[in-house]
Amino acid sequence: MTAHTMVWIHGWGTSSSIWQSESLVSLLEKKGCTCTLITVSFAHCHTTDEMLNGIIEAFDQASLLEQPWHVMGWSLGGMLAIDALTRWLAKSCAASDVSKVSMLPPASFIAVGTTACFVDEAGRTGWRPRVLERMRRKLLREPSQVILNFTELFWSEKEREAQAYMHWRSTVEEIVKHPDYSAEGLEAGLIYLMEASLHEALADLKRIIPILWIHGSHDAICSIAAVEHGDAASSVNLRVIQGAGHVLFMTSRTEWDTILLGWLMHGARGEGNVEY
Repeated sequence: MTAHTMVWIHGWGTSSSIWQSESLVSLLEKKGCTCTLITVSFAHCHTTDEMLNGIIEAFDQASLLEQPWHVMGWSLGGMLAIDALTRWLAKSCAASDVSKVSMLPPASFIAVGTTACFVDEAGRTGWRPRVLERMRRKLLREPSQVILNFTELFWSEKEREAQAYMHWRSTVEEIVKHPDYSAEGLEAGLIYLMEASLHEALADLKRIIPILWIHGSHDAICSIAAVEHGDAASSVNLRVIQGAGHVLFMTSRTEWDTILLGWLMHGARGEGNVEY
């Protein structure tokens, strides 16, 4: 039986439970595969360096299982994953030189509704920095309200008209009542979104491991424009789910599962830009 390990890194103001992995696990089992899920917690992190160290520890754990492992990062989690992967790969190469023992590298990186740079002063491919700065100031007074307001942007117009919309919305609202972030971590995450530029890190990463990029066509958090007109569009396997917003793994479950299953079964083994 083929075994996979998935390291899942969630986005700002949420928790790992926002991606309900049971469907993927069930699909893989039907194909004769197993899936071990490793999640990362930011509950006790006060800085983004602490978040990145926690992610790198999860990579260490996955690499020791001696089976194909994949990194999947959503939203802020995707940006942190790009950053942490470049650090982990540099660290593992250095460790191999010293110990002569090679650590198993990830089989792929799966970027979900994320970006290499969250801000854009012009507002064309990202958020204007002053919007995040306003969020940061209000976060100190009303953290719960800031997170709820943020989740209002998760949905596309098509999703708001769907029969399941109220269920999706209530599910997210319950999850963000108890975010897997400390108060300091929430602020650190906003600062990271304002300051991080990962174009060079992503370019390096694309030369090392296969990348699957899944994005909603109507994502209001991480604009598809940043992907289509930025450096993410080349040398990655890009899948755009039409009509989907930011939580496409929840609202477009059938397409999401099909894309992810196809990648794990075929695409990540270097078989090219596979259509599912």
